[in-house]
Amino acid sequence: MKIKAYIIRLLSGETRFISALLFGAAQFIMPLAHAQTPGINITINNPQDINKYILCPIAATMFYILIGICSIMVLYAAFIYMTSGGESEKVDKARRTITYAAVAVTVALLAKAFPTVVASIIGGTAGGC
Repeated sequence: MKIKAYIIRLLSGETRFISALLFGAAQFIMPLAHAQTPGINITINNPQDINKYILCPIAATMFYILIGICSIMVLYAAFIYMTSGGESEKVDKARRTITYAAVAVTVALLAKAFPTVVASIIGGTAGGC
């Protein structure tokens, strides 16, 4: 009986919504895993190439992933807020989720700016990526 109750709880309400969001996100992320080209040969001749070939792609990928996560968090918080029915506990949970989404946007913007800072330190162009 405990297993049946666990399965029912697993497939109810918020968990089902989160599962649908994660499954939807996986549909967009999975093709990216197969988009790698075998045999890429990168030659680093100077410190600026580190920024161009390593840091910029990592920062761009991190930026887009964090913005995607932030969008999902905002939608989730909106769902919690709309279904709270005035319960202060759920409203606080939605408010915290929005706060975490704002932190995610801040981290994403810092990730986007990171290659520019590194380029200025190692003497590259100030344009970054």
